[in-house]
Amino acid sequence: MKPQTLRVRRIAACFLVLALLLLSLAPVTAQPYSFLSHLEPLDAPPLFSDMRPRSLALHAPTHPRIADGEAQVYHTWLTETVDSAATVGWYTSLALDTTGQPHISYLDYNDGAWPHGNLKYAHFDGTSWQVERVDHADPGTGGDWVAAYTSLALDANGRPHISYYNESEDWGLSELRYATFDGTTWITMTVDSGPYVGWWSSLKLDTADRPHISYAGSYYLKYAHFDGSAWITETVDGNGGMGSTSLALDAAGWPHISYCRSGPGSTENLSYAHFDGSAWLTETVASTDSVGVYNSLALDAANRPHISYMHWELNAADLRYTSFDGNAWLNETIDGTGWVGLYTSLALDAVGRPHIGYLDWGNGVLKYAHFSGTTWITETVDNAGLVGEYASLALDAEGRPHISYYDATNANLKYAWAVVETIPYQIFLPIECKPDYVPQE
Repeated sequence: MKPQTLRVRRIAACFLVLALLLLSLAPVTAQPYSFLSHLEPLDAPPLFSDMRPRSLALHAPTHPRIADGEAQVYHTWLTETVDSAATVGWYTSLALDTTGQPHISYLDYNDGAWPHGNLKYAHFDGTSWQVERVDHADPGTGGDWVAAYTSLALDANGRPHISYYNESEDWGLSELRYATFDGTTWITMTVDSGPYVGWWSSLKLDTADRPHISYAGSYYLKYAHFDGSAWITETVDGNGGMGSTSLALDAAGWPHISYCRSGPGSTENLSYAHFDGSAWLTETVASTDSVGVYNSLALDAANRPHISYMHWELNAADLRYTSFDGNAWLNETIDGTGWVGLYTSLALDAVGRPHIGYLDWGNGVLKYAHFSGTTWITETVDNAGLVGEYASLALDAEGRPHISYYDATNANLKYAWAVVETIPYQIFLPIECKPDYVPQE
């Protein structure tokens, strides 16, 4: 018999065995066929999609492997309460250290005394949560909104840096404040002050661990950075910048800011500003209806901006996402089911794919969306009561999402993290399927 004929018969026999194997997976009461020595369903989603050619591969010389097609990402979300004191968890900001442990800054709105408002900080030490008060308002010297609009970053030593808002007892007068832990004690200071200064702060550290902050002040978009000896503040956009801001630093350390332009004489729109080394450049990204509230900015490896934000109309709100491809802004709706897209928080993974945490206000649940490479996938993270306000998302070194947020039902600070499964359904067979094997007559 010719070797070519034997090879054809051998391939046909392999496919016959595989067909019998698939039949054996049907829900029957009979025992599996005797040739099925090892069946290992590592992940068994209800939908098989994107079946591709060449799905058969040799795991070992005599053990072929069959995959169900495209590997998908499936999450199991775990949640816990971090701080259960009364009315805690507003304005959360989450950062992960180099070991993947979470650190959270937030507002303790009512500690049982007047004035209201404490800046608090919690971190997980590997065994339990450690919670401490960083700053608070003293009667006669401060107001009742210390620690609104917190933003947290960790330096190279894992030490926290926090920007936040402090309202004066005189309504309308406020401060942008900054706190950092030097390894022994907390150091707090005022960065800027004036009418409505410090709203919507967003903090990032440069490669020298020096802080940079975007924020709203006096209806303008403002930016502050520490040069090593003093704080330098400047107005970026004086045409209205009272809405939310989000800051990112590019590879050269230059600031990029997304913001909602709103204020006297200006309609709400999503805007973007960046410093090119000599001047600030600003542009409108989206301006239909009311857009740009709850925006969140991230830069990819090419320093191109990606922004998540809420698009609001009279009877609905959508979660939207836009990115700049080098020539134009590309806009898309991610979730348009009812009132969604509040408190968006965006991060890009190692390959530049977006991940977004946000509140579905219509259903009172915390949700998460990510792009798989071909499509957007949305998931419910927590639906135990009214949860998800002040969501803040971060990705660990493995690309797994973590989110801090406020539980309005119980007035607590909560934290959620995902266990990720990406392994497709796999089968191993004890048959010889060597492409170059020719049996002897």
